[in-house]
Order: sequence, then C-alpha cells, then structure tokens
Amino acid sequence: MANEIIIDKTDLVELKLALSTIKGGAASAIRMATNDSMAGVRTESVKLIGGKVTAKAAVIRKHFSIKKMSVNDLSANITCAGTPVPLISYSARSVKKGVSVKVLKSGKRDIVRHAFIAKMRSGHEGVFWREENIRGKKWRVGVKIKLPAPSKATGLRKYQLPIRELYGPRIPDVFDDADIMTPILANASKRFDDRLKHHTDRLMAKAKNG
Repeated sequence: MANEIIIDKTDLVELKLALSTIKGGAASAIRMATNDSMAGVRTESVKLIGGKVTAKAAVIRKHFSIKKMSVNDLSANITCAGTPVPLISYSARSVKKGVSVKVLKSGKRDIVRHAFIAKMRSGHEGVFWREENIRGKKWRVGVKIKLPAPSKATGLRKYQLPIRELYGPRIPDVFDDADIMTPILANASKRFDDRLKHHTDRLMAKAKNG
C-alpha cells in the first residue's frame, strides 16, 4: 500500500499564517504530522490484521515499512509487502495425525496430515513436510525415519529424507481485504488533522514561551 496524505490548500494557507512567525514552522508541523500519521496507520493496520488472523503482532508488523517525510523529501508512504508467512505462525501445534493450524480467528482448525514441527540448526522453527522418496526408496509421506549409514551396498546418505517448509497466507493479501482497508483509509485523514493541530499548537506555544 502506498498511502498519500493530501492537504487541503485552504488549510495550508491558514497553517502558514498561524506559523508565520516561526521559520519553517508550517513545513515542520506538516512533516511531523505526516510521520506520526504513517506510524498510526501501521499500528492500526497491525491491530486490525491481528484481529482477523492468528499470527502474532510482531510477525505482522515486520511486513510493514514506512518512508518518512524529510526536509528534503516531502513525500511519505507506508508499504505492506512480503512473502507467504511460515505456517508455524498460524497457531500451529503438533497432533497425532500431523500439525493442526488455524489461520483465521473466526475459522476452524485444520490438520495438515503427515506434517511435523521441527527446529533447524539456525534456530528457525517451522512446519515441515517430508519428501516421499530418495534414490528409488519410498516411505510414507511425513514419516520420520533414520536412514542407515552410507555404504557402497545401499548408496544411501546418512541424513533423513529431504524436507520443505510449509507456508500460509501473505500479510499483504489480508491487508487488502475491505474489512481492513476501509477503516484504515477512513481514519487516515482524521488522524492527520489531529496530529497537525497537535504539532501546530506545540510549535506556537514553544515560540510564545521561548
């Protein structure tokens, strides 16, 4: 999402007049209000998405990035991007038949048969699926087995069968849902107006007292 805040020209004229005695006052108020608004949009987005899916706030938040407005760059936006979320983040837990997951808080749990939860050497924990076969030898999908030590007779590696991690929905796809996007856009303008008034009043009070 690229969210652009548009300032009414009439409001901008009034703001410049109010802060005319402060060098760069209007620009500073707009810059700070814009950056505060972007942070507010991110906070609200994480909260709304967190109310819809079971992924934790920290997992959701890392998919958002903010480009702040600066003195030399008067543009600002918030972007939600990223790859599919590891299935482990969706309330995954081991059960007898595989791994039970729940993506939507309003939905039911589903079982991914033959999947299992494991921690890699890097420390990353995830939900994995084991490949069916290796070099012509076949085992039931998902079963944890220990292969015999390699030898000229078997030609097998000493490691278990190759595994691949399983993933769930992307956060940007959830973010695009009308239930999420509509209130965020509706609140954006009011949030900016409130922060602009706050910083305008603060700058005026600072100039008056100091």
